[in-house]
Amino acid sequence: MIRKRKPYLLFVVLIFTSCLSVKQRTADTYYEQNLYDKAIPYYQEVANKKFNLDILIKLADCYRNVKNYPLSEQIYSKIVTSNSDPIYQFYYAEALMQNGKYVEARKWLNKFLVLNRADSRALNLLASCDSIEMLYKDSLLFDVTRLPFNGIDESNFSPEFFHSGIVYVSNRNIDAKSYKTNPVIDNYNLFYAQQTELGHWMDPVPLRGTINSIFNEGPCTFNTEFTKAYFTRNANEGKKIITNQQSENVLEIFEATTKDGEWNISGPVSFNNNNYSVGHPSISPSGNTMVFVSDMPWGYGGTDIYKVQWVNNTWSKPVSIGKTINSSGNEMFPYLLTDSILYFSSNGMIGVGGLDIYRTELTADGWTVPENLGYPINSPRDDFGLICDNEELSGYFSSNRQQGKDNIFSFKRNPPVLTLKGKLIDKSTNKSLKNINITLTASSIDTVLTTDSEGNFSAQLKTIKNTNFVLRIKVILQHQKRYLRLVIENQQH
Repeated sequence: MIRKRKPYLLFVVLIFTSCLSVKQRTADTYYEQNLYDKAIPYYQEVANKKFNLDILIKLADCYRNVKNYPLSEQIYSKIVTSNSDPIYQFYYAEALMQNGKYVEARKWLNKFLVLNRADSRALNLLASCDSIEMLYKDSLLFDVTRLPFNGIDESNFSPEFFHSGIVYVSNRNIDAKSYKTNPVIDNYNLFYAQQTELGHWMDPVPLRGTINSIFNEGPCTFNTEFTKAYFTRNANEGKKIITNQQSENVLEIFEATTKDGEWNISGPVSFNNNNYSVGHPSISPSGNTMVFVSDMPWGYGGTDIYKVQWVNNTWSKPVSIGKTINSSGNEMFPYLLTDSILYFSSNGMIGVGGLDIYRTELTADGWTVPENLGYPINSPRDDFGLICDNEELSGYFSSNRQQGKDNIFSFKRNPPVLTLKGKLIDKSTNKSLKNINITLTASSIDTVLTTDSEGNFSAQLKTIKNTNFVLRIKVILQHQKRYLRLVIENQQH
């Protein structure tokens, strides 16, 4: 009986091994095509059955590319104990940062830098870990709210102002009738979400016309009259997506115009190139300048920001906006508020984690050093695609800070608060004066404070951005003549 069961057991083992080999080959095929989300379940099944370091590395790479930071951290934690290649120490530290674990990330960045002392991205991440308190100090400056039309499984990002609402990119089902049973689809399209006068958001609808297609549509920009649009799309020939020599999908920028509410393509822009991607366009209100993102081989890093000018009814040759903004990492999702004020995202500068949003201005000396907007606009996850009103007091941006899905958020800047602290002292005796009423007058508003047992007092005064005001302090001591010394410190947040 035992002898008869051996071939049966061997047969089962052979089938099991064969199944794993098929799943691994399927995963490898998707992986080589950069279809990481499709490769994950096959790699995960193989990894669950047996330990294979190469499979773990590819699985971690897939999770990193689809921005599943908790699982990429979990797998890299195993890889760094079995593989001495420093790059996995870097990826592990990066995942730790994106999960808000800055102390642990700092430890692995220092290990990586032992053999890679000049690596600028690692040095920036290390500096970010050391600057976290500074980036969180103005956490009350903005109110951030997730918009109600974000679906649970949808990926929504890159808002752009359009009439009384925003146009954005989404994998929401373009067929409203099928939305309830099948809310998301495989490709991305451009949707319009309209806001009513009372502030309510209507259900998003896809832009009409040929602007949406069987291919992926990406970030767009409109002229001030909303009669012309520039948008990102997969480069294609017929129904086939164009890839470059590295087998990467190529992105292009197309122009579209509107007639009777339909958006139809006028054609591609002149600076598209099949050897590299161009995308994420943003046109200035004047219409004279457009910035965009590209991975041209002569850039500073992964993707850089470039600029073109509208001259003699055509776009000029692209020019990099320079190393003050472009880093060894990825600069993406630019937004030109004016010809001289630029917002963009980067993962190559000091930040909170992942992609952070920055602001810079063009002066006579060039672009200023980008300013990180800090928390809560930026988070340990990816924050990108910010747009704002002309006063820079409110707007929208996208982030995957909740459940790892890209969602669109609104933000509103609160008035800065001036914290005023002081101490009232009798100059002749150098003793503190307790229980004394003090009247503070700022912006014609009186505030009455009382000193404590040590002569201390404090107040919070709301201010207006970029506005000076006069602060007057009045102290009344009845039936007494004293020389007083007032010690004041202030802090604005």
